[in-house]
Amino acid sequence: MGACFRLVVVGRDVNKREDCGNAPQSVGIDPTERGAHMPRAGVHGFSAAALRRTMTRAGVSTDELAELIGVARQTVSAWLNNVTVPSPGSLAKVADVLEVEVAEFTPSAVGDPSLVDLRVRAGLSQTAAAVALGVSRTVLGVVERGQRRELPAPLADGMASVYASTPADVYAAWEVTLATRRQVLEARAAARRRRK
Repeated sequence: MGACFRLVVVGRDVNKREDCGNAPQSVGIDPTERGAHMPRAGVHGFSAAALRRTMTRAGVSTDELAELIGVARQTVSAWLNNVTVPSPGSLAKVADVLEVEVAEFTPSAVGDPSLVDLRVRAGLSQTAAAVALGVSRTVLGVVERGQRRELPAPLADGMASVYASTPADVYAAWEVTLATRRQVLEARAAARRRRK
């Protein structure tokens, strides 16, 4: 476990505070706590086909997988039929049971992952990641959407630790996040111009 720290965000300034007193450690969380809070939406880029292939390769049936990860058979069936998408915590459990990386189930994020992709690969919901990082879910959401001008170094270091990644990977994911944000804004602007 790393040193306990809290990030305090005031406007665009992020301050790292070392002394957390008796508060629980902010970096590193027990894997059993991953995904403890259900996100509003499932994992972006999830591939039901990839899950089905991995299950077939491992010789695990829908019923077995459901029992091993503690969900209903219908839940796994819904994932396999693209009716619903698993939460990051559920996907992390599936990856553990099938002995693969979470990235196996999100092939769209394999090349150049965004900050959200790094969090999901760590098996964390946005709420669980925010708690582990010592920031609010709102602050983490703003950062993950690329709505800040820069990624503060203390937050990047915290993400690297919590997401079991490197600071270089986090900064590369930040650049992908910013590029995606620019594309979305440009597309919206173009759509507004077409309507006029």
